[in-house]
Amino acid sequence: MNLKKMLRILAALLAGVLLMMTTACTPEAVDIRNGVPKSEYPFTVNGITIREAVGKVAVFDDSLTDVVVYLGDTSKVKLAARAETVTHPAVEALPTAGTADAPDIEAMKKLKIDLILTDEAFVPEVSKKLDDAGIQVLVCPPATSRAELTTLYRAVACAMLGGKTGYAIGEKRSTGLLMAIDDILRIVPEQEVPIVTGFVLDEAGTFATDLTLAGNLLSYARAVNLAAEQNQFTAEELQLAAPSALFCAYGLDDVLKGNPLFGNLPAVKQGKLTQLARGELIWQGEGLVDGLMRVAVTLYPELDQEGLLPDNNTRPEDRPSNPENEGKTYPRYVDANSSSADIRILQERLIELGYLPAPSTGQYTYWTRACVKQFQGIVKLEPTGIADEATMDALFSDSAPKF
Repeated sequence: MNLKKMLRILAALLAGVLLMMTTACTPEAVDIRNGVPKSEYPFTVNGITIREAVGKVAVFDDSLTDVVVYLGDTSKVKLAARAETVTHPAVEALPTAGTADAPDIEAMKKLKIDLILTDEAFVPEVSKKLDDAGIQVLVCPPATSRAELTTLYRAVACAMLGGKTGYAIGEKRSTGLLMAIDDILRIVPEQEVPIVTGFVLDEAGTFATDLTLAGNLLSYARAVNLAAEQNQFTAEELQLAAPSALFCAYGLDDVLKGNPLFGNLPAVKQGKLTQLARGELIWQGEGLVDGLMRVAVTLYPELDQEGLLPDNNTRPEDRPSNPENEGKTYPRYVDANSSSADIRILQERLIELGYLPAPSTGQYTYWTRACVKQFQGIVKLEPTGIADEATMDALFSDSAPKF
């Protein structure tokens, strides 16, 4: 055997040994469906394997944006682009990257996007172009049940924060949402005669069925969803169902009142068509809880004697700040109808003292109310959940207790 041939054989053997060593040293990607990953990377989530920390993320769905925001500042900071159709206020300032039908791959390459979060898969041709550009796509369909909500949070949190860390944070956040939903169920009175209601999603009169989480949540207000199994009705069917009240997505109330399908219903004529604020019950962050609270309070007005829910006719950012602060650096009084700026001042102080997880949202959410009540209990004030003048003075005093 000549020297050249021997060297080629040795080189081939060495390459094989190195390949085996590399394979042996590369940890197996654990699928998060099988439990908590033992390390941060690699792991498999919803069919894709993430091998290293994600740098920048583009989000193509409002509900997934809401999930990321609710996970906290560490996740939110990775959001670097959005689809043109995403309207979530937390990402309005981000650059756009096309639409679900026509994503702007060149824009995402310039922004150095590593991962896209979307609720629906792209068509094969687009998926291939994204793959060629080195951009991974994580498809996370909306949750339709409590169990799926937990699965959704685990998936998004792992993608944003790493397998081991993300799994724990996703579990914690989804548990918090579910506990809040259960808290609302506990305060809703038992009914001898079930209340029939429904949630209208769009101008065509499409209802949320029990195959959606929004439709499922109506039962937590001890109500019967008239659209349990079908999402479209004739005028005769709606008259026969005789809903006591109806709910609709933000901006649809006037449209539905002018629709013969709904306009002639007794509930609508009696002013019992209530619009939910943008994202309530539809997006799957903390807006779920506020939407359910609004449903419960609408059906049982006695639950909201203290006015814990905002007026949906104006957005918090459009409401004026309290002008009578008597020289104080903080508002004298903050509740659900305060301006977004005043609510943020309250929330940032609650975050500073350890009562409220970041970030501040400018929305007087269920969590904000719960944290105000917790603080009021600690400082021996009446736990109303409303930040009145005594509560604000106690919060902003130098001796305010930390949690």
